[in-house]
Amino acid sequence: MEDEPLPERHGHFMHEALAEARLALAENEVPVGCVIVHNDTDSILARGRNRTNIEKDATRHAELVAYDALLHANEYDVEAVTTLLRASTLYVTVEPCIMCAYALRLMGLTEVHFGCRNDRFGGCGSVVEVHTTGSTLNTEAASVVSEFYWLLRRSRVLYT
Repeated sequence: MEDEPLPERHGHFMHEALAEARLALAENEVPVGCVIVHNDTDSILARGRNRTNIEKDATRHAELVAYDALLHANEYDVEAVTTLLRASTLYVTVEPCIMCAYALRLMGLTEVHFGCRNDRFGGCGSVVEVHTTGSTLNTEAASVVSEFYWLLRRSRVLYT
């Protein structure tokens, strides 16, 4: 099955994301790359690629690396970055995982274009759609967190 032709703009920026993915692959990372593009100017505001192995940090996915780069470029002015993101599009080579999809939602990004689906961890429709609202099993989730802290306190008492 052949891919549908993309509008020129989407194709151009997806190729930029693919370039980042290739750099990740060369660094022995899972080859995911992305770019954040301002919609009015068609300028790339930030680039990112997976860095989980290099930084030994499971949260260093391409989308979050790009966000951090944008924060750094804007002197950590979260309000300015949020304003920019609301007027921007993310192009990423693989569907964002659930963690990243939710983070993107919180950041204010409203448009995400991805290359291929993430059938195991996709947060933009493949596994779960995080862009729905509502609280599910809130009490149970809070209970699990409480249990974690109870066990942590108990282990400190036993081993100190």
